[in-house]
Amino acid sequence: MDTVKNNNNLNPLFIGFGKQALEYARVFKYLNIDITAVFIRNLKKNQENLKKYAVKNTYTNLEKALKEKKFNCVFVFLPWNLIEKKIAFILKNTNKDIYSEKPLALSLKKILYIDNLTKKLNRKLFILYNRRYYSTFELIKKKINKKKFEFLVTIPEKRTKLITNFDYRLDGKIKYHLTSHWIDFFTSLFNMPISSFYKKKKLYFFKFKSKNLDSNLISIDYDGPGTIWAKIKTNKETYLFKTLEKVYKMNKKTKRYKILIDEKKINNFKPGILNLVKAIKDKKKIKLPKTLDLIKIYKYLQKLPY
Repeated sequence: MDTVKNNNNLNPLFIGFGKQALEYARVFKYLNIDITAVFIRNLKKNQENLKKYAVKNTYTNLEKALKEKKFNCVFVFLPWNLIEKKIAFILKNTNKDIYSEKPLALSLKKILYIDNLTKKLNRKLFILYNRRYYSTFELIKKKINKKKFEFLVTIPEKRTKLITNFDYRLDGKIKYHLTSHWIDFFTSLFNMPISSFYKKKKLYFFKFKSKNLDSNLISIDYDGPGTIWAKIKTNKETYLFKTLEKVYKMNKKTKRYKILIDEKKINNFKPGILNLVKAIKDKKKIKLPKTLDLIKIYKYLQKLPY
């Protein structure tokens, strides 16, 4: 039985090989990283992609895949409603670093259980919130570093469209599958913990610990139109997110905004994933959230009905 050599290379096991897994597979191929193994239930259906990405080993039995010694890390790409059902089994059957797609859990109770299990088993579990690796994120992080700033964020979730066109089972779970990712983006960007939560009409507001509480808000509209919008103001500059992929800077004289970064024009891969995989490959400091980060957010998200 082959064993993983002690080097700087990644030898990943993919659990699942669907749409999101293929986004990562494209990046791995670009970086000349071989996908060591894939667990997948339907080999015949996925033969073309398995061949395209030169997957060395395939398994239809998850326990057998996890007991192999050919990989040195695990990437979980299961459907959104199955990850929380399988993650405990994965944690118990491998001591390798685990990188899981969202949502890791669909309730506060479940994320608390997973957190306790990782501590008990001494496992490393990271959630693949790729937006922490956006260039827009890095830009604003530098601009507000050690400066006083204030912000206003609006998040429309398009609930009706999501449950109609994507999956009706999302109703009541949108907050864990999607909203958690947006909230994490801003809490990690601003490095501020949520201090309180309240509802006003149909909107839900999150406040943050700072001297400018009335100016530091995230509002969520679960039936609102449009895209995520955020304004960040320092003493000298004003920046604008139009979606998380685009950042603009306001011209002080004309009051018009000029685009600084369009994430989708930086490379041909899904935004954030290339930088994320590079960081893992090069053993740089991983800034992906862990279970404790999600617990802090889930304590407030559980108050939302959607």
